[in-house]
Amino acid sequence: MRVPRAARRAVVVILLVGVSAGCGGESRGSVAERAPVDASVADFCAAYFAVQDVESGQDVRDWVDRFAEVGTPPGVAAEARAGFEVLVEVAAASDAEADVADLADPDVSAAEQADLEAFSAYVATTCAEHLAP
Repeated sequence: MRVPRAARRAVVVILLVGVSAGCGGESRGSVAERAPVDASVADFCAAYFAVQDVESGQDVRDWVDRFAEVGTPPGVAAEARAGFEVLVEVAAASDAEADVADLADPDVSAAEQADLEAFSAYVATTCAEHLAP
C-alpha cells in the first residue's frame, strides 16, 4: 500500500516529537487513560494530522491535549491503541520550553516502540482517505 506523503510527514513528526520524554505535565499514563475510545474516524484523523502545525514544546502539549480529548475510533486493535497511549503519555510530558529539534531523542522501550509502529500503521491505513489530495 502506498502511504501518502502527508501521512508519512505526520508519522515522522510524531515519531520525532511524540516519543521523546520530557519533564513536567501529568504523570505518565493519566492523560492516555482518560482518552475516549469512541471517536469518529474523521475527527481522529483531523486531530492526528494537526500535528503538522507543531513547532515547539508548547505546541506539542496543546496538540496532545486535543488529540487525547478526541481519542481513538471504536475497534482499533489493542496494539495500535497501546501505541496511541504511549504517544499521548510521552507527548503530554514533553517540556513546554523545548524546540521540536530538542524533542527528537526517543526514550521508549522496545515494546512501546512496537506499539508506536502499530499505531503508525493504523493511522496510515485508517486516515489515508482523509488526507487532502
